[in-house]
Order: sequence, then structure tokens, then C-alpha cells
Amino acid sequence: MIERSGGNRSEALRDLIRSRLIEEEWVSTASGDALATVTLVYDHSKRELADRLLEVGHDNHDAIMATMLV
Repeated sequence: MIERSGGNRSEALRDLIRSRLIEEEWVSTASGDALATVTLVYDHSKRELADRLLEVGHDNHDAIMATMLV
């Protein structure tokens, strides 16, 4: 750990504390709602792929707010 922080014990300790604070922040906010985007780049010529993607969308309609094809 000291070697990764530049060979300084104080820097290594600071990095450990920062990592722990970030971890605690993540855990304390992880219980709330989340929002994400999923981008798929795929080959339209692949057989049945569009149908399979549509099926997945229908199976998860409660979690999908919008879809867009470009």
C-alpha cells in the first residue's frame, strides 16, 4: 500500500481513510432509488436478436421508462 501511494506512510494512511469514507458514503446512499441507462450496440442482421431484445423489454416493462432506436 505504501509503495502504491508513492512510498509515503502518511499518503498511504490518507488513502485508506479516504477509501473508507467513500465506502461508507456509498453504503449509506445505496438504499435509495437508482437510475441508470443501458446502451446496446448490436448487429440488426443477427437472426432473432431484435425479437429477443423486444421480449426482454416486455418482460421488464415495469423497470423501463423509455426506449429509443437510433
